[in-house]
Amino acid sequence: MGIQSRAGILLFISVLLLALSALLVNTIDMSGEPLFYYVVNSLFVSFGVFGIPSCLFIFQNNTYDFGLRSTKASVMLLSFLSGIFAFIIGSILSLICSQLFDSSKSSVFLPEPSFFSILVVCIVPALTEEIFFRGILLFSWRSLGKRASIILTSLFFALMHSRPDSLPAMFFIGCVLGEAAFLSCSVLPSMIMHFSYNLTSLLLCGTLDIANLTLESFFKFLPILFLLMLFSISAFIFTRSKLLLLFEKEEVTVLSSKRNRKHFLFPLIASSVLLAAINVLTF
Repeated sequence: MGIQSRAGILLFISVLLLALSALLVNTIDMSGEPLFYYVVNSLFVSFGVFGIPSCLFIFQNNTYDFGLRSTKASVMLLSFLSGIFAFIIGSILSLICSQLFDSSKSSVFLPEPSFFSILVVCIVPALTEEIFFRGILLFSWRSLGKRASIILTSLFFALMHSRPDSLPAMFFIGCVLGEAAFLSCSVLPSMIMHFSYNLTSLLLCGTLDIANLTLESFFKFLPILFLLMLFSISAFIFTRSKLLLLFEKEEVTVLSSKRNRKHFLFPLIASSVLLAAINVLTF
């Protein structure tokens, strides 16, 4: 069984763990301090669903390249700035989708900024999720080609966040993160972008009250967001051009064998069905 199929099986196992963790979290009273929600989320989801399975998978497949390498300091700085771009576009997409869905049941309030909240909201998810999605899944499916591997990983990245109203935003963010990891041959830029996105969300959501933002009140912040968007889009363009210099084109592997296609597609289809059920039940 190839690395592509093994990564698909890992995805299915993680989806099962996500369903189990959702059941366990629902038994805990989460109506108190928002920080408590993220501590529980870090224990059950960040470590239980993504972190520990990823470490075991990498240990068992230690001869394969999962992009666990460093990159240039300039790329890391530009990746941080590009995370701001992803946050702004993602927030706009989420705002539009929230007008189409009754998202009151799925609203998540962020805790007050502090060292501990930055750790559990920004650092831990950026490390564990990027190793899982961009490190293992993207690099395992890299030989399928840039477009297919990024779309696949971004789709499951969006679905595993279990909020239907945020699926377009999460898919967009996943594509940005996937582009950075694919072109740089490293998960470090995507980790930094993910951290920057979460940090911007943590710092700004309390100030702008994004959780309760409407289209009318959104326009009050439009000039500031427009300037931030210009700044962050410029950073993203510079980052992409920098990463393109590091990109080495790889040969696309076609799953010609019926058995190989079956081993690869079955866990993906099963994961998609289970994730769709989780999203429907939790929304």
